[in-house]
Amino acid sequence: MVKVQFIISRHGQTDANAQRIFQGSLVNYPLNDTGKRQADALAEALKHSKIDWILTSQFDRAIETASHVAKYHPQAVSTIDERLREISWGVADGKYIDEVDHMVDPVVDEWNAGDFDARVPEGESANECKARVVAAFADILAKVRQNKHKTVFINTHGRTLRIMMAILLDKTLVTMKKYKHTNCSYHVVSVDVDEDDTQAPVDPMELQFDLDSFYIHDHLSAI
Repeated sequence: MVKVQFIISRHGQTDANAQRIFQGSLVNYPLNDTGKRQADALAEALKHSKIDWILTSQFDRAIETASHVAKYHPQAVSTIDERLREISWGVADGKYIDEVDHMVDPVVDEWNAGDFDARVPEGESANECKARVVAAFADILAKVRQNKHKTVFINTHGRTLRIMMAILLDKTLVTMKKYKHTNCSYHVVSVDVDEDDTQAPVDPMELQFDLDSFYIHDHLSAI
């Protein structure tokens, strides 16, 4: 068995973040100047981490953040996986939070109460997001095993990060609220992978992930 670390980070700030606009999977903002400085700080914080695989969603904010990290890890393979995208906030996507929080807040409350099928109109439920994240991680773990990766950097999005952390560590969405984040903060989890068995399917829900570091954000203190 070989220990593999996953550094799971949120993207840097965009103008949508700064202007309090819902930024789900239906809008695509690049990093703003603050977000670029955050990404630089994240890259500096991780420059000694020996990252050998970099994964992002298809959105500019995630790809650009990861590109800053990649400068210190020229040997790392970079991959886009659309299943790592942010949850869709449906009709709230691209709208100011103050204008649509009457629709979004009740859905988040329902999630916190255990109804993970709740959704904003035309949006995605927590369970739907979970399903694609679990499928993505099954493929990620298979490729980690096949390619013998040891340290994987994932740059994703706020709600997807919460869902990812909850299902990997706790095997339930009940705990997703506790996995706090800010732009370019990160968590580190690890798992033992059997590199000798390269054929058997890998189910992330059956593996024991450990939390190595929680909500690392000190590198952002000067921004």
